[in-house]
Amino acid sequence: MTLFVLLGSVMVILCLALVVIPIWHAGGGRGDRRRDANVEIYRQRCAEIDREIAAGRLSEADAEDEKDELGARLLVDIDAESGLLAQSGTAATVRRSAIQRWLASLFVGLFIVTGAAGGYGWLAGRQAIDNAGMPNIDQMTAQLKAQVQTHPEDRRARLLLTQVQRRRGDNAAAAANLRVLNQGSATPTTGLLAAEAQANLAAGGDLSGRAGDLYRRVLEDDPSNREALWYLGLRATELGQNATAIALWGRLLEQQLPAEDRAMVSSRRNSLIKTK
Repeated sequence: MTLFVLLGSVMVILCLALVVIPIWHAGGGRGDRRRDANVEIYRQRCAEIDREIAAGRLSEADAEDEKDELGARLLVDIDAESGLLAQSGTAATVRRSAIQRWLASLFVGLFIVTGAAGGYGWLAGRQAIDNAGMPNIDQMTAQLKAQVQTHPEDRRARLLLTQVQRRRGDNAAAAANLRVLNQGSATPTTGLLAAEAQANLAAGGDLSGRAGDLYRRVLEDDPSNREALWYLGLRATELGQNATAIALWGRLLEQQLPAEDRAMVSSRRNSLIKTK
């Protein structure tokens, strides 16, 4: 949160700089541009006078008079810009321009800061609403446990509790609840049988125990089940039954597998074939 606020502050400052600086440059540089233009006009006219003298169209005396007049006009323009002449009117203009720039800067600054604060408040409020709608996992787990203890036959509550336990890494408790579900069903689904086997293995069980028996039941109900073919092949290798593992993985390779999975199964199977 601190990093977010810091980055937000930096963004606001950059936005203010990008907007306010051009405002001041636009006002402050106006007089400079006008003086530069007057000076350039003076130089160009002097160059024209010199060309007219060279061409014989203008005398030296007339040329000097005209240059003096141009110089006087330039000084008047410069003095008027800097407030040396017509001081009251020029000063008022400068003051108005400065006030306008300050007001514009203040308005833009307030707009950016207010908008940023409003956006942050909206996002924070939105996040608070979203967080308020998120369930508390501990509370949900406690409620589901209470529901299962009060109504052991509530399969839906037990299944939800199992899912929460798996996500929280409590695989032993999840395996126990899945076992209750499978034993309480006359014909348990292959999905629940495989889920119990997975939870059992994640909890530290091995394929030579209940997990292997569960996968065997899965394969009986679904002879092409990829998960069961793979794990029962591993179980066969652990028991030294390489021929069984080769056969099971051969059936697995007959299916359409992702390239990585196929490469892994083929490698394991080929290594068994070589050792025969």
